[in-house]
Amino acid sequence: MLRKSTRWMTWFMLFLFIFFLASKTAKADLIIEPDDAFYRSHRSSCTYVSRSFIANGEEGYSSIYVNPESKLIVDKVTNGTEFYVSFSYDKQNSAWVYCLVPIYAEDGSVSYKKGWIPEKDCLLKYDGIAFCDDHISELKEYQGEFEQYQIKKEIFVWSYPGSGEIAKRFKEFDPSRITSVYTDEQGQTWGYIQYHLGQVNAWVCISDPENEDLPVRKIVKGDLIPPVEPEWGLKDGKNLPFLSAAVLVVAVAAGTILLIRRFYKRK
Repeated sequence: MLRKSTRWMTWFMLFLFIFFLASKTAKADLIIEPDDAFYRSHRSSCTYVSRSFIANGEEGYSSIYVNPESKLIVDKVTNGTEFYVSFSYDKQNSAWVYCLVPIYAEDGSVSYKKGWIPEKDCLLKYDGIAFCDDHISELKEYQGEFEQYQIKKEIFVWSYPGSGEIAKRFKEFDPSRITSVYTDEQGQTWGYIQYHLGQVNAWVCISDPENEDLPVRKIVKGDLIPPVEPEWGLKDGKNLPFLSAAVLVVAVAAGTILLIRRFYKRK
């Protein structure tokens, strides 16, 4: 009886272990789809992006639309504003991106304005993927250069070598996640990480992993059009609540006048 109980417990623990591993893998590969009606009805024509963009409209700002088939503008963002793009839509030579633009309140809280922006009105922010593409011929296969490193406090992972932007900090790190290495002009070696604990397409400085003040060499692709504070018209989505209220008031007033006239005519 004891043997059967032990065997059952062993199988149960093995099942839990496998379930735990499967759930971690599923979470790592999970793609969160936007809660957007247009996306749901055009899912087959949308492509997963998951990269940052910069507003760069011809008028000095970019307009956020309800969807690519609507003329209704829900917000306008000045050029230079950075935002996250989860998916793109491309059909009939018209490319759009679904964006989440951060809105920072005075109390420090952050909300997001969501909608669709024409791809021509924004620039792709230079990142780890772009750097990898630009230096593909200079990359070498990772040979375990970081295997023996012992973390003293924490290591920094950067968006790309010389970016000056810390993507994440790690107190624990799995060196096997490094896929290739790059040596910069100063002779420092960098490791490219495609995925590690939720951080994707980033770089760690193998030569000096815990230095927060590495030399900065920002890379900007494309010309940023000077920003202009956007103006709002009556037909823009931001003014629709006020416009609708005004129309409602006028309609009620007109209806009241008609009722009064009919009342007096009957008399």
